[in-house]
Amino acid sequence: MDRRPGKAIVLLQLGGPDSTENIAPFLENMFSDRYIIPLPFWLRPFQGALARFVATHRAPRVAEFYAHMGGRSPIVGNTEAQARALEAELQRRGEAAEVHIAMRAWHPLTEAAVARIEAQDPDEVVLLPLYPQDSSSTVGSSVARFVEVATERRLRAQVAVAPAYFDEPAYIEAIGETIAEGLARFERPERVTIMFSAHSLPMVIVRAGDPYPEQIAATRGAVEAHLGLKGRTCLAFQSQTGGVKWLGPKVHEVVEDLVARGVKDVLMVPLGFVSDHLETLYEMDVLYAKMMRERGIRFERAAALGDRPTFIRALADVVQRPFRASIALNLR
Repeated sequence: MDRRPGKAIVLLQLGGPDSTENIAPFLENMFSDRYIIPLPFWLRPFQGALARFVATHRAPRVAEFYAHMGGRSPIVGNTEAQARALEAELQRRGEAAEVHIAMRAWHPLTEAAVARIEAQDPDEVVLLPLYPQDSSSTVGSSVARFVEVATERRLRAQVAVAPAYFDEPAYIEAIGETIAEGLARFERPERVTIMFSAHSLPMVIVRAGDPYPEQIAATRGAVEAHLGLKGRTCLAFQSQTGGVKWLGPKVHEVVEDLVARGVKDVLMVPLGFVSDHLETLYEMDVLYAKMMRERGIRFERAAALGDRPTFIRALADVVQRPFRASIALNLR
């Protein structure tokens, strides 16, 4: 009997609700995560109860956002397409590997991924976060959950975490392709301001030394250098919620500055988002598009990377490179 591929690659992603009914449990899973929502030590014993309360009360409002997307997130289908494209790219390079998906907050959850890996019985497992920039709230959360589940199930394999790839050449090239395509929709591309927009982060996480802000800045700088965009870009942070202080500047603050400067054409570029979901399809395409058009700005949005061949090549490059600086976990 032929043995199945000896390497398993696990794409780590947040996930999203697959129906209106599952918005509340998705939010509860997310708000229960101490990496995503870091509470003061005296509130930590109540995080589960607080998460249920907040999720229940926020779900109807969030459902209005998802209504613009057909009532569900497309992220699972997008991630499946990325997984299959990565398998095909690795096969083209002569490497047989199975690519699995582990979502942090909704199905297919980490438990399902570990079960599939057990059935595969690989020698090596590579965790590949679909977050190019590292953060405890994203990569840290997903890796911690995988290790927890794998340890509980006594997974017999060597596990390694792929390093952050915020400046990976093919990743930068892929972003450059989406920008070039977006600029082509304007009559005067040379007059367009390129607004990079990245998911924000609570300042309590930033102050703890999280590398995310510096790596976002590094990605922006690498794209500017790749396309010769120095002086034509700006950076904003989106998706701030609740009463805590978040990393900025916020999108609306940057937009007001652009209006004051007389900017008339803006291409918004998702930075750090590698597939379409709520932040691109609703926040960018609906909220921010409306905000800018009401202020007389011509708005276009660059495509998310998805299963673009150049981005898939970047992922393949990352998983095939020796992980000199990665975390190796022996779960034997």
